[in-house]
Parts: sequence; C-alpha cells; structure tokens
Amino acid sequence: MTFFDPTKTNIPFIQYRKILISISVVLIAASIALLATKGLNFGVDFTGGLVLQVEFEKPVDVGDVRAALAKIGHGSATIQAFDEKAILLRFQAQDDEVRKAVLAVLTSDIGPYKVLRIDKIGPVVGGELRMQAVWSLSLALAAILIYMAYRHGNSLPDPATGASSVAYSLPFSGAWTVLNGGVDEIKGSL
Repeated sequence: MTFFDPTKTNIPFIQYRKILISISVVLIAASIALLATKGLNFGVDFTGGLVLQVEFEKPVDVGDVRAALAKIGHGSATIQAFDEKAILLRFQAQDDEVRKAVLAVLTSDIGPYKVLRIDKIGPVVGGELRMQAVWSLSLALAAILIYMAYRHGNSLPDPATGASSVAYSLPFSGAWTVLNGGVDEIKGSL
C-alpha cells in the first residue's frame, strides 16, 4: 500500500498564487507591527537574572510551584520540570532577597528540597548572547540567499540585457517569476 503517490497528485499552487502571496504579505506586516509595538520577549539568558535548579523529596506539580511563587509576586517566572521531583526556575531579578524569598516559599508550600544549582546571569552576558544570536541569524539568512542565488541563478533573464544574472535573480527569483505571470516557466521547471 502506498501512502503517497506523487503521480496522482495535482495541486494547483500557481492558480492560488495571488491569494497566498496576499496572505503572506499580511502576516509579514502583522509580524513587523507586533515587533515594533511589543518588541521581543527576551528570556533570562538574554536579559540577565537568576536560575535555580531544585530537587524535592517528593513528586511536585509545576502548577503548585507556580501558585506558591505567585504568593510572593513571581508567578510569571519560567518553570521547567526535569522529572517528577526536579524543577528549574528562571527569574528576572538577581538579588539575594528574591532568592531567599523563593526558597522560603518553596519550603513552606511544597516541602523539603535540595538546591542543585544557582546561577546568576548578568546583563553583560545577556547582551553578548543577543549579539551572537543576531550574527547567527544574519549568517544563516545570508547562506540561504547565496544558496538560492546559486540554485536559481540561471532561471531568470535580466530585463535590460536579456542575460541571466545571479546578482539580478538573488532577491527576486521565485517571487518575480510568479508575480509577473511566469507560470509557464515554473511549470516547465517542474
């Protein structure tokens, strides 16, 4: 039994190109608007903060830990369960009073525990991570564009000269062909 038979597949992608491009443009515009108004929600790794890894003597529920932390105003902390007894807590605050208050409320509301790790991440380290992330993303996008230029470099002629050019086709290869009605050129390459 064949799950997927490509010879019997006839999906008219090109027929719906204008609708799908419109949806893509709307989603991109909405993403840019949200990025401009709300910004990015950087975690503790990027902004600096406190990381606690705690192991309890009995199994613990993440909801119970969140409820206990909400009592002292840290219900929005990131809580990650390792197994049924161990959890990882991430806070934006770095001071020792917050750490002591968190450990005290965990003792009173959840039960006895053993602290496995306490890490303080400074904002300088967070800034370095942010820059490394930006560079990594930029290099990945550049690599994708270079690959697309290589792969589709000869698929479009330059309107001015009629010759194929990698520099011309780099930013426009797929979108230019579809928007200008090059349906026959796409069908011919399939």
